Amino acid sequence: MSLSRLILRSCQSLPHRGCSTWHRQTHIASSPTIPTTAAATAASTEGLEIPSLNTTYAYRWLRDACTCPSCIHPSTQQKLHRTSDIPASITPESVEISDDGVHISWAGPDRHRSFFPRALLAAHADPSALYSFHNDVPVAPWPTASALLAASGQDLEVPYEELATPRGLLCAITQLQRTGLLFLRDVPSTDTSDANCEVRKLAERFAEVRDTFYGDVWNVKTRDESRNIAYTSLFLGLHMDLQCVLHQQLRFNK
Repeated sequence: MSLSRLILRSCQSLPHRGCSTWHRQTHIASSPTIPTTAAATAASTEGLEIPSLNTTYAYRWLRDACTCPSCIHPSTQQKLHRTSDIPASITPESVEISDDGVHISWAGPDRHRSFFPRALLAAHADPSALYSFHNDVPVAPWPTASALLAASGQDLEVPYEELATPRGLLCAITQLQRTGLLFLRDVPSTDTSDANCEVRKLAERFAEVRDTFYGDVWNVKTRDESRNIAYTSLFLGLHMDLQCVLHQQLRFNK
């Protein structure tokens, strides 16, 4: 594998609610604050309404987002329960407002108590706040080539050697997240082996290279008495792979 210029495409990521990393993070100082008066919060059958954030938080989401030690492992920061463990009809027994956030006592036999810092609630108040909290790169659609150039600037084409620097790699990843397209110039092509070529090193720089059931690397060749149509001279046409992989494996294992 060798290329002097490589084109990278990326699927746009969706914002991720429920990632364990946000449980202990401190939100940026510019986050909107929640007034600490009883009138600032209203409990209803739908959820906990905080007018200052113009948001109603579903009770089930709040209970799932509890960050106490019995819900979040203190060292791994991973949830110790499943979302499906929480009843869809869960409601609070009482809601208290303090200077640092919201305290909820949940109705139920365990009378679980949760605390939600103001910064955490503000970070999940709306999509824009959540994007800011996760430092997500805004997506820039490009229906035309001129729109792509306008959204990318000088980051659309990056010299391969710049990926060796943290700044260059960050610019490349940001460009992929923003537009889904990146051109790399001057990719070395001296070593063309599967194990050591620069294309492999480049892929591993951005992500983990995973094996398929065909193996790490494979060549499509015409073989006598092939067990897969891909290894014949027949025309494949438009098709989907792996639709009968289970049946193939059973047949191969006979």
